[in-house]
Amino acid sequence: MLVAASAVVHIALAMGAVLAGIVFRNVIGEPRALIERLTSVANFFSIPLFFLTVGVQTPLRPGLVVLAPLVGAAILVQSVPRLLLVGYFAWRKIPLREGLAGSLLLMAPLTMLVTTAEIGERTGRLGPHNAAAMIVTAALSALVFPVAARRLLESGSGEEDVVSASTPT
Repeated sequence: MLVAASAVVHIALAMGAVLAGIVFRNVIGEPRALIERLTSVANFFSIPLFFLTVGVQTPLRPGLVVLAPLVGAAILVQSVPRLLLVGYFAWRKIPLREGLAGSLLLMAPLTMLVTTAEIGERTGRLGPHNAAAMIVTAALSALVFPVAARRLLESGSGEEDVVSASTPT
């Protein structure tokens, strides 16, 4: 029914699903149990299936190695602004380890980069090598930065690292 309605009004299936969810919530009220079930299905089936599909469609060719410096530069460029948040976290008296870990977690925008690469390639504005480089960048970011954040948080409680607002950063 959702697919048919989306086709009739010429909207994307995802947008039709959002609209159906809004209507559904207003019909049944507070659907807390349903939300928990849908979240479980999304987290353990739909989202991994999406990324599996993206991985299968990503061509890893020898020519991609040439783009390695671009991938490194992209990771660096996307990381610097997020690291600036450490100063804000310090101003808010958040322990240094927690602030740095939060910044590291923000450096893993997997969904945004993968979506951008997919749209760029489908519209012809991004070649397959560049799209693959973006996806590899996103995958590396999603692997490296959360692990680094976890290790940082596990290395100590962070209590001794509190930076006061008067400390120059």
